[in-house]
Amino acid sequence: MDGIKITKKGLLGFIRYKISMDRRWALRSLVVIYNEQEDDEKRFNSASHRNGRGFGKVDANALSAIAERFKRYCSVSEYDMTIIHRRMQKYSEQIYGLCNKPMLESQYRKYIISQERIIEGV
Repeated sequence: MDGIKITKKGLLGFIRYKISMDRRWALRSLVVIYNEQEDDEKRFNSASHRNGRGFGKVDANALSAIAERFKRYCSVSEYDMTIIHRRMQKYSEQIYGLCNKPMLESQYRKYIISQERIIEGV
């Protein structure tokens, strides 16, 4: 093996990092969490259910509107991307619960190896 210890804490940090830096990760996370919203929450861009799914009250209006625009037009403004990169990090636990764990672990492992190579100067 490669000696890399994979922990939930490490994976959650990796998810937050990727959302903050990677446009595709951030947009995919936005859509995945938006799809977890209840139908009435989507309709009213709100967070009325306390079920641990979808956006929280503070983010529901803004992030739902951005998600709907993205789904409709397949594009978002740079201003919206700034909001997504910043606000979506707090949903890392939900994303972790919904993601393909083997694929996530594989990407995390590749990331750790690339960082080690940078440090070693390879």
